[in-house]
Amino acid sequence: MQTVRRAIYNLLPIGARRGVTDWWVSRRRARYSQRHLSGEGLEIGAMHFPLPVRPGVKVRYVDYASPEENVQRFGEEVRRREQVRPDYIEDGFELPSISAETQDFLIASHVLEHSPNPIKALETWWRVLRPGGVLFLVVPIFDRCFDRGRKLTSLEHMIDDRRLCEEGMTEEFERRNLDHYREWISISNPNAARASGETPEVLSTEELTAQALAAARAGDEIHFHTFSVQSFSELLQYVASLAGGRLLELADLRGEVIGVLLKQDPPHPLRGSPG
Repeated sequence: MQTVRRAIYNLLPIGARRGVTDWWVSRRRARYSQRHLSGEGLEIGAMHFPLPVRPGVKVRYVDYASPEENVQRFGEEVRRREQVRPDYIEDGFELPSISAETQDFLIASHVLEHSPNPIKALETWWRVLRPGGVLFLVVPIFDRCFDRGRKLTSLEHMIDDRRLCEEGMTEEFERRNLDHYREWISISNPNAARASGETPEVLSTEELTAQALAAARAGDEIHFHTFSVQSFSELLQYVASLAGGRLLELADLRGEVIGVLLKQDPPHPLRGSPG
């Protein structure tokens, strides 16, 4: 039966395949959201693909752009899909409008990899959770998406990113980010082009460097970091060890992994490193 379904799927146009994939992914994620989410909380960057939740669960949405601005940025792919309208238009990695310990949950699906400083982003999200609240996180698995071929980001690298920012070592932090831009342009973009049936652009070393510098100056949104199931687990366990949290669930869904962290009562601030 699986072989027949795959054959039928492969006969569909790319646009129709995307719709089938979105439906299936949404259905799988819903099993976990219904298990772990209750009360009122936030979802960061939902756009056209909000996480399904149980009736009675209230979600407020955060995005740094309006739906109209997202259409301008992403074009026809987003135009054809209905987006949720944000309750807060602001940086989802900073959440300046959200007071501490006011949320029962925070959802971030395919968001954390876009942060150049993921541990700092997790600190922010942890801050707004009430004791007993949960972080519901979803990240892509790097070798099962268009990031395949890139280096896997180690926990040590992410700890160093946070340290460099804390110590004001901006030049070194930006140099490391430039390496991520090079990988994105030379590996992720060509993989995405091939998946869409397009021929990727071939760049010289000079052209690659110029494009990476331009993207960095513009602050282009990319996957700065890559995750495997194991490395994501290590990051969440690290965060739990800093904050007195607990990893409730880690679910490998083939192309992505779900992690659910509990903010225990009494809570601990998420700062520093263990030892």
